[in-house]
Amino acid sequence: MKNNYNLEVQGIILKKTIYGDTSLILEILCKEVGKISVLARGIRKGKSKFSGLFESGNRVELLLSKKNSSDFYYFKNGTLINAYLFSLGYPRNLLLYAALEICHQLLISEDEAENIYSLLLTYFEYLQKQAENEIAIFWRFLLRLFIVTGIELNLRRCTFCHLDSSNMVAYYSLRHGFICEKCFQNHLDEFVINFSFQTAGIIHILPEIGNHLKNLSISSKTAREVTKILLLHLSEQFHKKFYCKSIDYYFENLYHKIKLK
Repeated sequence: MKNNYNLEVQGIILKKTIYGDTSLILEILCKEVGKISVLARGIRKGKSKFSGLFESGNRVELLLSKKNSSDFYYFKNGTLINAYLFSLGYPRNLLLYAALEICHQLLISEDEAENIYSLLLTYFEYLQKQAENEIAIFWRFLLRLFIVTGIELNLRRCTFCHLDSSNMVAYYSLRHGFICEKCFQNHLDEFVINFSFQTAGIIHILPEIGNHLKNLSISSKTAREVTKILLLHLSEQFHKKFYCKSIDYYFENLYHKIKLK
């Protein structure tokens, strides 16, 4: 068995970290081998021709080497396929970063890697096309991520009476689901998160949200409520807190835009 071998992969840069004076450690989601750590030695030294290759969100083609005894892959060569950040304006850049942050914190198996890789690319492309209500594209990304990772969220069935309802009024974190108006009064405790009437309407159409983007008027309050519930579902299902600074910055930007109108 060879101690060293080369590998050609396509990947999306999830995160880059400065390492030493001239190098980078990269977290990359590859459709062939899953999520890997790559050491790019000397990449920050002088005017490297690869200096712009490793921006977060870039889709790249890489030639890597690997030692069987090492957890790291080592960068040898690479080319850029797409640089999505250059085609997205602020605040959509923040929503791109939000998806990268979430994928960075997920444990992604090789079996899931290709589907999540394709999901990210589809998400980036929709962010490029969508001029308004871009937060709804992020919600759709999360719903599809739930399906891929086996934690699908039923948006229309009450977690208590198990009946389909168009009138959900709260999210119940202990059961990872929603509560209809009829059951709500009997299940009030610290794990119940109730929400506004407008949020209830958005939740009901979330499975087909792409068909409603041009006609929606999403308030800041509703955007925050829906996002909070979806990220809470992710955290509860994986028993870990998902930190998403980009979403905090997104809502800060949204709030200031509303104040200036």
